Amino acid sequence: MKESSKIFLKQLFKEYYYINSSRIAKEVNRISQREIAYISLETGKIIRHIGVKSKSDLFNLILTDVPAHLYHSAAYYLFPDREMDKKVLLAADLVFDIDADKLTYKGAKIDYFYLCDECHEVYKSKREKCEKCGGKLREIEWLNDLNVAKKETMKLMRILIDEFGFDPKGITVYFSGNRGYHIHVSGGDVENMDVRARLEIADYLKLIGYDLVYDRYPERRTFKRLKRILEGREIISDLNEGEADKLRSIIKGDLDIQDKVKMLNTRLKEKIESYIRRNEGIEIDPVVTTDMHRLIRFPESIHGGTGFIKRKVDDLTSFNPFNDAILLPGRKIDVYVEYSPAITLRGEEYGPFFRERARLPGYVAAFLICKGVAEVE
Repeated sequence: MKESSKIFLKQLFKEYYYINSSRIAKEVNRISQREIAYISLETGKIIRHIGVKSKSDLFNLILTDVPAHLYHSAAYYLFPDREMDKKVLLAADLVFDIDADKLTYKGAKIDYFYLCDECHEVYKSKREKCEKCGGKLREIEWLNDLNVAKKETMKLMRILIDEFGFDPKGITVYFSGNRGYHIHVSGGDVENMDVRARLEIADYLKLIGYDLVYDRYPERRTFKRLKRILEGREIISDLNEGEADKLRSIIKGDLDIQDKVKMLNTRLKEKIESYIRRNEGIEIDPVVTTDMHRLIRFPESIHGGTGFIKRKVDDLTSFNPFNDAILLPGRKIDVYVEYSPAITLRGEEYGPFFRERARLPGYVAAFLICKGVAEVE
């Protein structure tokens, strides 16, 4: 990134943080017990093991070295500014991360293109190196639709409330600022769960080890889908002719669900389990959920890879990240764009661009610079 682009981003980010730092601090409870960390916009290095005593300390930290990425620990510590083995863990929030790049098998669409760092040639498909100059290619991810991640988040919310019984008041949903959503659960016994308990929750959500022989609870999502399958109300399309005939014969029988399960042969049972896992498993990142010491992006902070905000979501149904997470200033600036597909932000379409100069709102320019396809000249 050119120095001129860094200066522009620093000005834009600083202006945002100056206006919104009190709102950022308000979103994180017991801030004096959290480890704070950030990646410097200036150097690109991560600075860790910071403790702040108050919201004003956080305000000063943000404005002194404007971060590209700002994090806090999921954990609460007695000494948050010490090295890991000396912090003394007190408790930790329960955090879930849903990311569109893990949901392609459920229909999430992520486009990629490849830009040569030497001659700036653009390729739509992956190659070992630039065919023009032999230079290294940089993969650039381009998101146009995050609806699959939103639907997955809605499913997770229903399970947390209906099957785990978590209090909805203790659950907060955030757009991550990039490819998906973060769900924070805090308060009560949740904070005192150990790693083993968090792993069991992650496995339950992802349906690790799911066995339909033991699926006997009518209120659970897996049983409801199993019931639909064994009553003939839902069809599994990838069965071969023999398997389909066997399943039809079981469906016709006047038996309860568990007796029908006993009639399934091993291959058919495995296919039904795989189908249920694929459709009912929640694609969370298990490391985020189980690691009590995990650093989490600060709510309402800027994602340095997009210029979007990690935004609190009150109404997930109507939330549109390409509109509602765009909060950087909009004053226009001239940039040179190497290549960019069309992108719609705040309801306006920009691009496509190819090796051209453009005068763009600040939040659009920031997005293109953060993605590595534009520079301030």
